[in-house]
Amino acid sequence: MKYGIIADIHSNLEALQAVLAYLNKNKVDRLVVTGDVIGYGANPIECLELLGQQNACIVRGNHEQGLLSGELSSFRPEAATALKWTSQQLSPEWLAMINAWPILYQEADFLACHGAPDEPLTGYVFSKSRARQAFTVAFTLCFHGHTHFPGAYRQKETNSFLEIIPADFSGRMRVVLEPGWKYLINSGSAGQPRDGLPAACVGIYEPTRRLFSLERINYQAAIAREKIIRSGLPVSLGDRLLRGV
Repeated sequence: MKYGIIADIHSNLEALQAVLAYLNKNKVDRLVVTGDVIGYGANPIECLELLGQQNACIVRGNHEQGLLSGELSSFRPEAATALKWTSQQLSPEWLAMINAWPILYQEADFLACHGAPDEPLTGYVFSKSRARQAFTVAFTLCFHGHTHFPGAYRQKETNSFLEIIPADFSGRMRVVLEPGWKYLINSGSAGQPRDGLPAACVGIYEPTRRLFSLERINYQAAIAREKIIRSGLPVSLGDRLLRGV
């Protein structure tokens, strides 16, 4: 069994298509999406349709929650503008489907959420202290997103010793899951990376090998940017795709 693990697509169809082509080439059996399928980008419906064709397991992110609730005060202005625009594109049927997405998804040997296991929708894990708080929830392995930065933490099951596992200079990562440790793995962002590298993030988890690998995939970011501008969304949302910020 192989799992594809992706996060934060943000209505970027070009990035999603490139990521799915990579996962198909690597014969992934099941796709898990850790939230924020929509927001920012210009192709929410197309991304939702494509994920539906993949029979993906999707958890709700903070952008989905904002879309459903209409409560956008915690979002930056350009993010709120994009969510208001997205709400005008989606039918009640699409909204009902998104509302049915769980906040936490449990597989046989891993958990998936958008933010942090203890704060699934909005918890940012950017430090050892915040990771330590996340590890208070009972799990051995958790995949998440939300920060748009790939990286991982692991904590000893016996004495709570905690380590950071960073991505390398190319934005890639390889994590061998060793016995006696708990792992919190952020697969970065497929549709809007913010680590200074524009290439889309895509992860593969192989339980039998106890291995998680994160790859970076180039895609037609200039086309995604042009669509954002043509849709009347903030130009900054398109420009950032070219810079990976």
